Amino acid sequence: MSIEIERFLMRHSGWVLAGDILFRRWVKETSTDAVALMERIMRVSEQLDHHPEVTWSFRTVTLKLWTHETGCVGPRDLSWIERFEADETGS
Repeated sequence: MSIEIERFLMRHSGWVLAGDILFRRWVKETSTDAVALMERIMRVSEQLDHHPEVTWSFRTVTLKLWTHETGCVGPRDLSWIERFEADETGS
């Protein structure tokens, strides 16, 4: 793991580097909350034209993020997480 990604993950809890993919799983209180999370994911993805792999199962949303052109995590992925988290806090 690069020092840059290691430092990034220390500042962004919940994200894990699994091989060459950034990974996060949320378990929401209701299925409706999980769908609302997916809508936020899609909004950020459309804004940045960078789309993660997302799966949904009842209250659980799983996201895998990497740059497909390079096959590994890159600056666009880190920017996606920063934008997503800013969207979450209303920034």
